[in-house]
Amino acid sequence: MTKESNFEKYLEEEEFFLSDKKRYKKERKLKSAKDRSKYKKTDIEKQKKETHDTANLYKARVLSVLGEEISVSLNSIKYTCTLRGLLKKEKTKNKNIIAVGDIVNISLKNEYEGVIESIEERYSILSRMEERTKKRNILAVNIDQVLITTSILQPPLKPFLVDRYLIASQKGNMKPVIIINKIDLLTDDKQEEEKYNNFVHDYIKL
Repeated sequence: MTKESNFEKYLEEEEFFLSDKKRYKKERKLKSAKDRSKYKKTDIEKQKKETHDTANLYKARVLSVLGEEISVSLNSIKYTCTLRGLLKKEKTKNKNIIAVGDIVNISLKNEYEGVIESIEERYSILSRMEERTKKRNILAVNIDQVLITTSILQPPLKPFLVDRYLIASQKGNMKPVIIINKIDLLTDDKQEEEKYNNFVHDYIKL
Protein backbone atom coordinates (compact mmCIF):
# COMPACT_ATOMS: atom_id res chain seq x y z
CA MET A 1 0.00 0.00 0.00
CA THR A 2 1.39 3.37 -0.99
CA LYS A 3 1.87 6.34 1.31
CA GLU A 4 -0.82 8.21 -0.61
CA SER A 5 -3.42 5.47 -0.07
CA ASN A 6 -2.47 5.24 3.61
CA PHE A 7 -2.98 8.97 3.97
CA GLU A 8 -6.39 8.79 2.27
CA LYS A 9 -7.44 5.98 4.58
CA TYR A 10 -6.28 8.02 7.55
CA LEU A 11 -8.38 10.98 6.40
CA GLU A 12 -11.44 8.76 5.97
CA GLU A 13 -11.05 7.36 9.48
CA GLU A 14 -10.59 10.84 10.95
CA GLU A 15 -13.69 12.08 9.13
CA PHE A 16 -15.70 9.11 10.40
CA PHE A 17 -14.65 9.59 14.03
CA LEU A 18 -15.19 13.34 13.79
CA SER A 19 -18.75 12.96 12.47
CA ASP A 20 -19.45 10.27 15.05
CA LYS A 21 -18.18 12.58 17.80
CA LYS A 22 -20.37 15.45 16.56
CA ARG A 23 -23.41 13.17 16.46
CA TYR A 24 -22.73 12.00 20.00
CA LYS A 25 -22.39 15.59 21.25
CA LYS A 26 -25.66 16.57 19.54
CA GLU A 27 -27.54 13.62 21.06
CA ARG A 28 -26.13 14.37 24.50
CA LYS A 29 -27.11 18.05 24.19
CA LEU A 30 -30.68 17.17 23.17
CA LYS A 31 -31.00 14.69 26.03
CA SER A 32 -29.66 17.23 28.50
CA ALA A 33 -32.09 19.91 27.29
CA LYS A 34 -34.99 17.46 27.54
CA ASP A 35 -34.02 16.52 31.08
CA ARG A 36 -33.75 20.18 32.13
CA SER A 37 -37.14 20.96 30.57
CA LYS A 38 -38.71 18.00 32.36
CA TYR A 39 -37.15 19.02 35.65
CA LYS A 40 -38.23 22.63 35.23
CA LYS A 41 -41.84 21.66 34.49
CA THR A 42 -41.93 19.21 37.38
CA ASP A 43 -40.41 21.81 39.67
CA ILE A 44 -43.02 24.42 38.71
CA GLU A 45 -45.89 21.98 39.19
CA LYS A 46 -44.45 21.00 42.57
CA GLN A 47 -44.15 24.65 43.58
CA LYS A 48 -47.75 25.30 42.52
CA LYS A 49 -48.97 22.31 44.53
CA GLU A 50 -47.00 23.33 47.61
CA THR A 51 -48.31 26.90 47.37
CA HIS A 52 -51.95 25.84 47.28
CA ASP A 53 -51.55 23.04 49.81
CA THR A 54 -49.73 24.95 52.53
CA ALA A 55 -51.05 28.52 52.24
CA ASN A 56 -54.18 29.75 53.97
CA LEU A 57 -56.02 31.32 51.06
CA TYR A 58 -58.71 34.00 51.27
CA LYS A 59 -60.98 35.27 48.50
CA ALA A 60 -60.69 39.00 47.82
CA ARG A 61 -61.72 41.48 45.12
CA VAL A 62 -59.25 43.69 43.27
CA LEU A 63 -59.95 47.41 43.80
CA SER A 64 -57.05 48.98 41.91
CA VAL A 65 -53.87 48.08 40.05
CA LEU A 66 -50.94 50.51 40.20
CA GLY A 67 -47.88 48.89 38.69
CA GLU A 68 -46.69 46.11 40.99
CA GLU A 69 -49.03 47.20 43.80
CA ILE A 70 -52.50 45.67 43.74
CA SER A 71 -55.11 46.85 46.23
CA VAL A 72 -57.70 44.24 47.23
CA SER A 73 -60.67 44.15 49.59
CA LEU A 74 -61.09 41.25 52.02
CA ASN A 75 -63.99 41.48 54.48
CA SER A 76 -64.09 45.27 53.88
CA ILE A 77 -60.39 45.55 54.81
CA LYS A 78 -57.86 46.76 52.23
CA TYR A 79 -54.62 44.89 51.63
CA THR A 80 -51.72 45.75 49.34
CA CYS A 81 -50.73 42.67 47.37
CA THR A 82 -48.23 41.51 44.79
CA LEU A 83 -48.55 38.74 42.22
CA ARG A 84 -46.99 35.35 42.88
CA GLY A 85 -43.98 34.92 40.58
CA LEU A 86 -45.54 31.96 38.75
CA LEU A 87 -48.50 34.10 37.69
CA LYS A 88 -46.17 36.69 36.15
CA LYS A 89 -44.55 34.00 33.99
CA GLU A 90 -47.82 32.74 32.52
CA LYS A 91 -48.05 33.37 28.77
CA THR A 92 -51.12 35.38 27.79
CA LYS A 93 -52.44 37.43 24.88
CA ASN A 94 -53.53 40.13 27.33
CA LYS A 95 -51.47 43.22 28.12
CA ASN A 96 -52.25 42.89 31.82
CA ILE A 97 -52.61 39.72 33.88
CA ILE A 98 -54.93 41.18 36.50
CA ALA A 99 -57.63 43.88 36.44
CA VAL A 100 -60.08 45.76 38.64
CA GLY A 101 -62.94 43.46 39.64
CA ASP A 102 -60.93 40.24 39.62
CA ILE A 103 -61.73 37.71 42.34
CA VAL A 104 -58.40 36.44 43.64
CA ASN A 105 -57.11 33.98 46.21
CA ILE A 106 -54.54 35.59 48.50
CA SER A 107 -52.24 34.51 51.29
CA LEU A 108 -51.57 37.10 54.00
CA LYS A 109 -48.04 38.19 54.91
CA ASN A 110 -49.14 40.52 57.71
CA GLU A 111 -52.09 42.73 58.65
CA TYR A 112 -51.48 45.06 55.69
CA GLU A 113 -49.94 42.96 52.90
CA GLY A 114 -50.61 39.78 50.97
CA VAL A 115 -49.68 37.72 47.91
CA ILE A 116 -52.07 36.85 45.08
CA GLU A 117 -51.74 33.11 44.54
CA SER A 118 -54.39 32.61 41.84
CA ILE A 119 -57.14 34.37 39.88
CA GLU A 120 -60.70 33.04 39.67
CA GLU A 121 -62.48 32.60 36.35
CA ARG A 122 -64.12 35.79 35.05
CA TYR A 123 -67.75 35.95 33.93
CA SER A 124 -67.42 39.27 32.06
CA ILE A 125 -64.56 41.33 30.62
CA LEU A 126 -64.43 44.93 29.41
CA SER A 127 -61.37 45.37 27.22
CA ARG A 128 -59.87 47.11 24.21
CA MET A 129 -57.16 46.13 21.76
CA GLU A 130 -53.83 47.94 21.88
CA GLU A 131 -52.91 48.92 18.31
CA ARG A 132 -49.15 49.03 18.93
CA THR A 133 -48.71 45.73 20.79
CA LYS A 134 -51.77 43.93 19.35
CA LYS A 135 -52.56 42.76 22.87
CA ARG A 136 -55.84 43.06 24.74
CA ASN A 137 -55.89 45.65 27.52
CA ILE A 138 -58.36 44.51 30.19
CA LEU A 139 -60.08 47.54 31.76
CA ALA A 140 -62.42 45.82 34.23
CA VAL A 141 -63.90 42.37 34.87
CA ASN A 142 -66.83 40.69 36.63
CA ILE A 143 -69.23 43.59 36.08
CA ASP A 144 -72.89 43.37 35.04
CA GLN A 145 -73.56 46.76 33.43
CA VAL A 146 -71.57 49.33 31.48
CA LEU A 147 -72.85 52.91 31.68
CA ILE A 148 -71.87 54.63 28.42
CA THR A 149 -72.05 58.35 29.15
CA THR A 150 -71.92 60.90 26.33
CA SER A 151 -72.93 64.53 25.88
CA ILE A 152 -75.13 65.95 23.15
CA LEU A 153 -73.05 69.15 22.98
CA GLN A 154 -69.78 70.49 24.37
CA PRO A 155 -68.29 68.09 23.34
CA PRO A 156 -70.58 67.03 20.49
CA LEU A 157 -72.27 63.65 20.29
CA LYS A 158 -70.01 60.92 18.85
CA PRO A 159 -72.06 57.88 17.79
CA PHE A 160 -68.98 55.95 16.60
CA LEU A 161 -67.50 56.13 20.12
CA VAL A 162 -70.77 54.88 21.61
CA ASP A 163 -70.71 52.04 19.07
CA ARG A 164 -67.25 50.96 20.22
CA TYR A 165 -68.39 50.64 23.82
CA LEU A 166 -71.61 48.90 22.80
CA ILE A 167 -69.64 46.26 20.90
CA ALA A 168 -67.12 45.86 23.73
CA SER A 169 -69.94 45.47 26.28
CA GLN A 170 -71.87 42.87 24.33
CA LYS A 171 -68.71 40.98 23.40
CA GLY A 172 -67.61 40.94 27.05
CA ASN A 173 -70.98 39.63 28.33
CA MET A 174 -72.22 42.89 29.91
CA LYS A 175 -75.43 44.91 29.58
CA PRO A 176 -74.78 48.37 28.06
CA VAL A 177 -76.78 51.42 29.19
CA ILE A 178 -76.46 54.70 27.25
CA ILE A 179 -76.64 57.94 29.25
CA ILE A 180 -76.87 61.26 27.39
CA ASN A 181 -76.34 64.49 29.30
CA LYS A 182 -76.39 68.24 28.52
CA ILE A 183 -79.67 67.89 26.59
CA ASP A 184 -80.68 71.30 27.98
CA LEU A 185 -78.28 72.83 25.44
CA LEU A 186 -80.44 71.64 22.53
CA THR A 187 -82.84 74.57 22.79
CA ASP A 188 -80.44 76.87 20.93
CA ASP A 189 -79.36 74.49 18.17
CA LYS A 190 -82.00 72.94 15.88
CA GLN A 191 -79.44 71.02 13.86
CA GLU A 192 -78.02 69.32 16.93
CA GLU A 193 -81.55 68.61 18.17
CA GLU A 194 -82.31 66.76 14.95
CA LYS A 195 -79.06 64.83 15.31
CA TYR A 196 -80.04 63.87 18.85
CA ASN A 197 -83.53 62.71 17.80
CA ASN A 198 -82.06 60.56 15.02
CA PHE A 199 -79.55 59.08 17.46
CA VAL A 200 -82.28 58.17 19.97
CA HIS A 201 -84.45 56.72 17.21
CA ASP A 202 -81.63 54.46 16.00
CA TYR A 203 -80.35 53.28 19.37
CA ILE A 204 -83.69 52.75 21.11
CA LYS A 205 -84.19 49.73 18.85
CA LEU A 206 -81.15 47.96 20.32
